Amino acid sequence: MGGGGLGLREAAEVIERLAGACGSTAMVVLMHYAAVQILEAHAAREVREAVAAGRHLSTLAFSESGSRSHFWAPLGTATQVNGHVRLDARKSWVTSAGQADSYVWSSRALAPMV
Repeated sequence: MGGGGLGLREAAEVIERLAGACGSTAMVVLMHYAAVQILEAHAAREVREAVAAGRHLSTLAFSESGSRSHFWAPLGTATQVNGHVRLDARKSWVTSAGQADSYVWSSRALAPMV
């Protein structure tokens, strides 16, 4: 949806200024920025419009118990069940989990139910 039309330098400046006042707020915005990159590429238009209008907060659900913080090597699984995807994992933390409208999730590749 184009966002505010600014780039990575401006995003980093926003995070830096927020972090100077409140590290927790900076982390929420950072996770939202990261998640929105995935949403922009894959989410439905309605979701992307809500993000652009400031009505949708997203975050990352990457860290897992047992993965030693190796987000690039998830332990969680995704399985197709009756036309839906079932996600199973033990996420160790998700920034702003109680406030987010959506989570970008990491898991092993989608596997068909046998």
